[in-house]
Amino acid sequence: MRVPWPVLIVALALPTAGAIAYFVVADAESPLFRITYGASKVVQFALPVVALLAFNRQRLRAMRLSTRGLAGGVLFGLLTVAVILFIYSVVFRGQSLMTEMAIVVRTKVSGLGLQSPAGFIVLATFLALIHSFLEEYYWRWFVHSGLRDRLPAAFAIALSSLAFAAHHVVVLDVYFPGRFWSATLPFSIGVAFGGACWAWWYDRTGSLAGPWAAHVLADVAIMAVGFDLLYR
Repeated sequence: MRVPWPVLIVALALPTAGAIAYFVVADAESPLFRITYGASKVVQFALPVVALLAFNRQRLRAMRLSTRGLAGGVLFGLLTVAVILFIYSVVFRGQSLMTEMAIVVRTKVSGLGLQSPAGFIVLATFLALIHSFLEEYYWRWFVHSGLRDRLPAAFAIALSSLAFAAHHVVVLDVYFPGRFWSATLPFSIGVAFGGACWAWWYDRTGSLAGPWAAHVLADVAIMAVGFDLLYR
């Protein structure tokens, strides 16, 4: 049995709603920030399991680990790292835009109680390794696959990738206040493009290994930029 449309619609919108709650509404210096962040992530990543237990238990039983597509994911991820670090180093490093972003990043990291370089590295490791896998399991394995069961592959890729980028729009608009057209939108388009590539590779290989590897490397590059902003 396919996952019903209402569940897929909730899945498409839930991460963006969560980002608004913990990144916009909640004060980064209050306990509410940590509470809303943690609660939104628990609900988001529990949704696929709950939905499949209700509507498609066979898919849960059929889960298998596989390394198919890993090499391609690593190559794409390394290209992404090169692009991110090149653009940051050549275009943005030292610019006022990055100074403004550093202030917001420092506030958010402090809100999680991780002000030191070691604390930031712990957070970066969690985001790059564990959180990236959870996002791939959520967006590619559950949301994209659910859409692909009901839509042509190209439409499923487009819709899942735009929804994947939508919650990044919220986050990036906080990092770049007043710079929606010059920073938030271009970077969000880059996120959508990456999500589309990962969904396409997932379709080609039937495995999360490649998309996860690419996602890990992209996050490592982003965390390296964050570390340079905060502690250089």
